Amino acid sequence: MIATIHENLATGGSIKFATLVIAAWCYYSDKEKDKNGKPLEINDAMKDELYQAAKQTTTDPLAFIRQESLFGNLIKNERFTKLYTETVQKIYTNTNIKKLMQDML
Repeated sequence: MIATIHENLATGGSIKFATLVIAAWCYYSDKEKDKNGKPLEINDAMKDELYQAAKQTTTDPLAFIRQESLFGNLIKNERFTKLYTETVQKIYTNTNIKKLMQDML
């Protein structure tokens, strides 16, 4: 997905749905619960690092994507960071990700 975002950034393609997925990944890494409040089993080698970064999102919306080993230099792309910030803030305000996706269509 990261490679697709880089490619679409380079060609002017859409990044909105991939950005939504990353923002949702951040939210669920932070909360570690599903939409019904049930604990999620997160199977990720970087689970602890992602949790630490994601829990900083309310004070630093870009904290999650600062993980260079995963996201490379996406943090330096203004188009991506602007959309990511807007999207992650929407998710933290309204956790109905399905509705957010429908609104994007």
